[in-house]
Amino acid sequence: MPTTPPGKLLGSGRRADVYEIDEAWVLRRERDGGGDAAAEGAVMAHVHAHGCPVPRVRPSGSRTDLVMERLTGPTMLQACLAGTLDAAEAGSILARLLRDLHAGPPPPLTRPALTEALRRRGANATMTQAEVELLRAAEELILSQAWTG
Repeated sequence: MPTTPPGKLLGSGRRADVYEIDEAWVLRRERDGGGDAAAEGAVMAHVHAHGCPVPRVRPSGSRTDLVMERLTGPTMLQACLAGTLDAAEAGSILARLLRDLHAGPPPPLTRPALTEALRRRGANATMTQAEVELLRAAEELILSQAWTG
């Protein structure tokens, strides 16, 4: 796992840190060797190609590093707290984004990738036992939709 930060730390989340590469690009680095940046980048590229407003991505050659287009401006939460976006508008935007996301074709998914995703999800410490038990039904639903290769 890479350990040298590529630039200034811009933010940290539950699983990853985001570093500045330059004015146009950032690097999101998963901590503790988690995640699958290549798979996530492939999904982001797929939905971007079908019109969803997600940052452009480029290959990093690493399982833990995702290089993404740098976006500027407030988050939806910041806009709501600042009073420039009200709850109804935010809900409407989120609903439209979800409709648009689900209207497009699903990204390709291989059986090994599905198996690995379910394994990682089941190992997530935030999952309850009841949620973990639902993963098998989720796998069957995904397979029934013939989304795998």
